Amino acid sequence: MRPQFDAKQLYLRLEIEPGAAQRIDSDPDKIRQILKNFLSNAVKFTARGGVVLRLAASTGADAARRPVTLAVQDTGIGIPRDKQAVIFEAFKQPTGPPAEVRRVGSRPHHQPAARQPDRRCHRARQRGGRGATFALRLPLQFDRSVVPTT
Repeated sequence: MRPQFDAKQLYLRLEIEPGAAQRIDSDPDKIRQILKNFLSNAVKFTARGGVVLRLAASTGADAARRPVTLAVQDTGIGIPRDKQAVIFEAFKQPTGPPAEVRRVGSRPHHQPAARQPDRRCHRARQRGGRGATFALRLPLQFDRSVVPTT
């Protein structure tokens, strides 16, 4: 990802907040895929400034269940309020019958990685027209029983 940031002269900074988990047991490939997607979108929609990738302890009602937050915060164009609710909607394929689902790896093609396996693990937020934050909230221990086998 570094070349994309360098080409647009954007900063990319990593911040690890005090109290953040030092270790989790999870699916590193899936986390990498989701973070790469978040970072790719951040660089795409940011003309000036840059992006912060932050590791933090979760807060709020769900913090006990998902105590780890990985967030990507950019200084880009932001997300209109009326679009925030549909960001994580299932992708629709333009061809084939609606019931047809093409599988890619272990997930349906029409579902973004952030929706697997739990739809409440992510959030998007605009900061007053000054960019967006995408966050992935994770448990300390990955529950492999919720992942479908192929």
